[in-house]
Amino acid sequence: MIALRFTGNPLGGANRFLEDLAMTYAVSLPPALAKIALETDFLRTDELASVLRRASQTIRKSYSLTGNYLGIRPIKLGNRLLWRIKDIAELLEGRVK
Repeated sequence: MIALRFTGNPLGGANRFLEDLAMTYAVSLPPALAKIALETDFLRTDELASVLRRASQTIRKSYSLTGNYLGIRPIKLGNRLLWRIKDIAELLEGRVK
């Protein structure tokens, strides 16, 4: 499992940091996701909907019917669904499980 959580920028520049991040991990992140990945490993359903340009209810309904959305299985924390950024990046690259 790849952890994409970072607390600081030890390399000095944001662009260099993101370039090194992309070279270190097999999953390349779109710029918007890379920015989010600096702070957290997961997205809430409404954030995922924004990234994928879908209604959050569409994602929730698919999850309730199939247990996933486009092959991505979330982690359920209380009444929230949390979606791994790594899985979302793979989906956007066309590498669905």
